[in-house]
Amino acid sequence: MSLSSREGEPLRVLVVEDEPSNAELVHEMLKLDGQSSFAPMDAWCLRDALAKLAQLSFDAVLLDLGLPDGDGVEALRAVQSASPGTPVICLSGHDDVKLVRAVLAEGAHAFLRKNEMSTASLVRTLYAATGRSGKSNSTME
Repeated sequence: MSLSSREGEPLRVLVVEDEPSNAELVHEMLKLDGQSSFAPMDAWCLRDALAKLAQLSFDAVLLDLGLPDGDGVEALRAVQSASPGTPVICLSGHDDVKLVRAVLAEGAHAFLRKNEMSTASLVRTLYAATGRSGKSNSTME
């Protein structure tokens, strides 16, 4: 289904995060948007994410780059292969400039540092990634 035909419906976001407290924080941030603009679904590992991507359609993926069964560029490539064209926003608690450059070079839409991520930066990045906003693309927060 094209984005234009889904205008006004919540964005379906796959949250790939192995730490329940981090996943809960992302959910809370998405609720704070106050517009019911997001319909998040969780995947607790890369294997779970790939299975969900094979069965369901998502508007965007929030991908933790430190999963127990896949990390870094390899995890990004696996998600991109499972759902070509779906924007992937990479998340990490580490401040590794080489990793940031590598995932952006591989086609990640954006990279957000977990410890610096705000509701505004997350929402803005999701809207920019999905074309639902006229705001400019944010590659680093």
